[in-house]
Amino acid sequence: MKMVLFNLSPAQTAYDLTTKAGPDAIYANPFDKFLLSKRSICWALTKEGDKALEDALKCVELDHEWAEAHYREGVAWCTLQKFDKAVVAFRQGMELNPDNEELRNAFQRACQADLADAI
Repeated sequence: MKMVLFNLSPAQTAYDLTTKAGPDAIYANPFDKFLLSKRSICWALTKEGDKALEDALKCVELDHEWAEAHYREGVAWCTLQKFDKAVVAFRQGMELNPDNEELRNAFQRACQADLADAI
């Protein structure tokens, strides 16, 4: 028997964050790259690629030297199935933080998806 500690799925939790506490926090701090970054990934988890991309691009605009902002942009592009653009975003993040394994893995997956998309 599997024990369930929480009843909410990750997508439901992300939805709650984007529709309840998230808007108030971002309204109070519209230039907080950390809040925008977290909300971007929440939008991606709920398959809201356009909204994920909007927040990710704001993160990049606020701090183009922050590798995580480029990672969030890449994830948003993947959600929209624009793998060629995801490859570019992940590459920019890797240039800023070449030791980040998560960025490298995401870059490789986006390259593979872009290649499969082209075939």
